[in-house]
Amino acid sequence: MLALLSSLSDAGYVADIYKPGKTLISDKDYLYVAKDIACRKCRSVGFSTWCHSFPDAILLVRELKKIIPAVPVIFGGPQVSAIDRETMVEFPEIDYILRGEADQSLPLLLSYIFNDSNKTDIKNIPGLTYRNPSDNSKIIRTSEPPFIHELDTLPIPAYEKITDKNTLRLDAGRGCPFQCTYCSTNQFFSRKYRMKSVERIIKEMDDCQSKLSVEHIGLSHDTLTLDKKFTKELSAGIKKFNSEKEKPVFWTCSSRTDCVTKDMITGMYDSGCRAMFFGIESGSPRIQKKIRKNLDLEEANQNIHHAVSLGMKVTVSYIIGFTDETEEDIEMTLKSILVMAMMGAEPQMALLSILPGTPLYARHVDQLEYDGKTFGMTGSFLPRPVMRMVKTDQKLFSSFYYLPGNYLKRDDLVFINNIVNLLFLFLPTIKVLSKFLRKDVANFPIYRYIIRMSSIYMNNRSISFPEIFCLSEIIRTYLGYLSSKGLQEYMLDIYKADLTKAYMQVKFNNWQYQRAGEGLPVKPEKISDDHNIKILPFWDIISVKYNILQYVNNPISDFHEQGLQKGNFHYVVLPVSENQTRLFELSDKHLSLIKNLSDMPVLRFLEQNQSIIGRNEAKQLLRKLTNLGMIEIKTSG
Repeated sequence: MLALLSSLSDAGYVADIYKPGKTLISDKDYLYVAKDIACRKCRSVGFSTWCHSFPDAILLVRELKKIIPAVPVIFGGPQVSAIDRETMVEFPEIDYILRGEADQSLPLLLSYIFNDSNKTDIKNIPGLTYRNPSDNSKIIRTSEPPFIHELDTLPIPAYEKITDKNTLRLDAGRGCPFQCTYCSTNQFFSRKYRMKSVERIIKEMDDCQSKLSVEHIGLSHDTLTLDKKFTKELSAGIKKFNSEKEKPVFWTCSSRTDCVTKDMITGMYDSGCRAMFFGIESGSPRIQKKIRKNLDLEEANQNIHHAVSLGMKVTVSYIIGFTDETEEDIEMTLKSILVMAMMGAEPQMALLSILPGTPLYARHVDQLEYDGKTFGMTGSFLPRPVMRMVKTDQKLFSSFYYLPGNYLKRDDLVFINNIVNLLFLFLPTIKVLSKFLRKDVANFPIYRYIIRMSSIYMNNRSISFPEIFCLSEIIRTYLGYLSSKGLQEYMLDIYKADLTKAYMQVKFNNWQYQRAGEGLPVKPEKISDDHNIKILPFWDIISVKYNILQYVNNPISDFHEQGLQKGNFHYVVLPVSENQTRLFELSDKHLSLIKNLSDMPVLRFLEQNQSIIGRNEAKQLLRKLTNLGMIEIKTSG
């Protein structure tokens, strides 16, 4: 999107990225956002579609066309590029679809729409799908869009348009030469691996740092390190760039474990790379071959272990739900996940999504079924308007469906998926128990044990969060088993912290969902006596015997039990985002104050604690708790 903005600007068009000011949940929300778009009096409106955003885009366009039916609507992105003709037939609200990379074709299309140049012939715009002007029932497709060979010729993306500078991703390259059966990347960006030059990437990093004060940048490319010579030059270039700066730029990237070496990872770390994402997908060699991923899993283990040992945050992803997966395949995947977690890598899992344009889509789209429970690439929650829409057509909305397995139950896979996606909250516990787990897990039937536990907890309506309860019980039971085998007291403290983190994280995410559309709470500039304190429901206090703060907050770091300080320690356990919960140290002086905190007028809190910490310090404490997100300060009435 940012690259397209710059291409449009170079062509003389004024464009912007629209971000809805309301979460899309109800029919009224779509109408509200459509009216907001209409008020901006755009000459044209475009939507970049991915599998998860496709239904939202359709619903918005339907409402938008009711308000301003003449506005030209353009769709693009991976989703509609693969099913362009079917989309045009089904949704008459869409006027044009641009397939593939649109850096060059979008300015041409706008020139045609606005009649800015008599030289633009619609038939000569590559990658365009449109309706015959004389017969709307006929769909016309122009020639396939060429991919852009020299990415340095493109203008620098409009990074200044990013609102959250902490998530800035720099467009480093495009294209993937691999043929994984579930992936649509090479369908959209082609199989031709292309990178911007080292000089261009560093130029963009420099711009982002100097103009936007960015200190962390994600280099966007699925297989950044495919070209080892290029990666070595990039690392050396960034290292030199950082050495000349007062503040270094830290960076992250994605790649494959067979496209890195230990020396390469070390060079990347020395240049400021602090996180990597690897798709493992399956711990089963048989499934690796079936899906054409073809990773050497032992090589993957060694490279990931090396990255973590340097201090990198490593995320590893897995997929389950392939049609001929067996219990044995899932068992190997679960053991691989546990090995990764014991190293300190953060595992995540998705249920298989069947994406348009992939070999799996071509083979299985007619076999898909819908149950509305959870979705691989599309999240676990669907607004009702989206749910109504996706149930109408499995071919257009295939990613919201699932492929029935030949051997395993869907409910079992859903439960395992949810369990694995909670493991990151227990990473400190798993890592500190690794010396026991390595010996005990080899012959233990993880899959069957989890399924047996799920049958107990999923049917118990008195349990609010069955997956967390199940996972915590599995760990607690194992800790009990280890009590006579050398389990240390500090390990129980770490588990206590992780367990509290897990429950607070789920409470926080549920709270966010319930408040969706309300916007962030307004923080008053000053806290007055007539304001009221509202306790937010997703934090807790724990007291432990060891100073575990640094390790629990950063389990990647080396852990030395000899350095653990023993005493009485108190921590606030508080989510800081939808996927991270941290511990905050709590002084003895503030412990009783915060423990006894409840919904009350500010004046009462000040009067209760004036003799303990004084009125000014009490107000400062309230401000700190507000900034942390533990309380809200509300005006009276």
